Amino acid sequence: MRLPGHLLLLLFLLGFPLPVSGIEVDFSLRDAVYSQPLHAHCNLQDSKGEYYHPMRATPEVTHASAPFLTEGDFHVVLPRAGDYRLTVDRGMLWKPHDQVHSITQTGSHITINISPFIIAAKKNWFTGDLEARVPSEDIEKLMRTQDLNLIGRPLPPLEAIKEPGAVKHHTGWIAYRHRDWAFEEFNVIGTMFEITENETPFRSSEMGLMNRAHELDGFVDILRPEMDDAAVAAALGWLDAVRVVGPINSPEETWTEEQVLERFEAYYNLLNCGFKIPISAGSCATESGFGPEDRIGRARLFARVLSTFTYGYFMKACRTGNSFGTNGPILSFLAGSKFAGEELLLKSGSEINVALGARSRNRIDRVEILYNGEIVSASGPDDSGTIALAKLDLPVGEGGWIVGRAFEERSSPEEPIRYAHTSPIYLRVGDEQPVDKQQPQKFATAITGRIRKIKNQRDLSDWEREKLIEWHSQARDFYLDLAR
Repeated sequence: MRLPGHLLLLLFLLGFPLPVSGIEVDFSLRDAVYSQPLHAHCNLQDSKGEYYHPMRATPEVTHASAPFLTEGDFHVVLPRAGDYRLTVDRGMLWKPHDQVHSITQTGSHITINISPFIIAAKKNWFTGDLEARVPSEDIEKLMRTQDLNLIGRPLPPLEAIKEPGAVKHHTGWIAYRHRDWAFEEFNVIGTMFEITENETPFRSSEMGLMNRAHELDGFVDILRPEMDDAAVAAALGWLDAVRVVGPINSPEETWTEEQVLERFEAYYNLLNCGFKIPISAGSCATESGFGPEDRIGRARLFARVLSTFTYGYFMKACRTGNSFGTNGPILSFLAGSKFAGEELLLKSGSEINVALGARSRNRIDRVEILYNGEIVSASGPDDSGTIALAKLDLPVGEGGWIVGRAFEERSSPEEPIRYAHTSPIYLRVGDEQPVDKQQPQKFATAITGRIRKIKNQRDLSDWEREKLIEWHSQARDFYLDLAR
């Protein structure tokens, strides 16, 4: 007599040995280059749409499409011979596996070789997801399934139970720490000490918290560059990065191209004031949803670490801006002999060669090079549709900055937009850093209006009002000096 599935599961959970009834199949996932076992997200589905998860003795058949995690080898018992579809997801650095396997009545052992799409570490590129919202006990396993080197887990101070602040390093170039903090308008990665909202009781603004994070040498990542606080914090020297790639509130967010371009423009407004602020990227993934958008690393930052990989060296590369962010295309960007985050010293009238390359597992729509916010070169993909190159000899009349960006094709407006963006390469001509005089004036005007509101806000304590006015006044005066 065959026991019902729910009774088999109960016996399994109680530790009883279970009878095997069905076809036993062993799967092995291997790195096609090094023949090593691979961690991955997997889905196994029969021709009727039923999903199967591996268990020690017998599987439970489930209608839920939630993927299971494997460390490279798994055993499954299937009810019948036939065709079974296995999908394997290793993240954007690996070619996806999606294949139908014919299972016979005698079972089998199936080895699947997964090929890398690009081996980033060979060129000293390491990847981090600066905002993942996954449980702490699953961090290392989840990082390995998506080939991530570093993860940030910013949580609200009043909700987070923080573990000791030491950096966790593991074999295989994995690092993280338990001192990351999430606020409304910004995140802080890797402080040495705890931040509490009670330390900085600012009711009308998060400026106090941001100041405290800066004092603790945390990596301050502003999420909304269009907000007034971003311009104030930039003027005060508190910002380490601006979120340019990835969602802000949840992994289910679907951004239109217009919204993405508006975010770019808000970031460019800060660059046009002469600030050297790199980009950041994060997924907001919880790994609780069934869809691929809720996977860590779906939006990630690539940082070029020229020495041995460590948490500290990776975050240093994030601060200097030798980086690009992406949720799809992989970029290479060079101006003269300089990479993103570096500065070129030039004479007026100099001409530099600028090149932007993009590769993607999906079709590319276009790549673009921008000089001080203006597109100076754009190109579509080659015949394969997955490689694109834009290049030009750029006459440099004045200093400033250049960036590269790429967009993938979309089959419909409802499809999530996939894109990538570099941190800037900075151009200096002579001693002065050029500034767009109109933008600092706009910031100064907006901050003046903000000061007026703070003065009239009745629910503020005298101390809070005084401190906010002090910071905003310093920022306003900074922009007025730039605008002269």
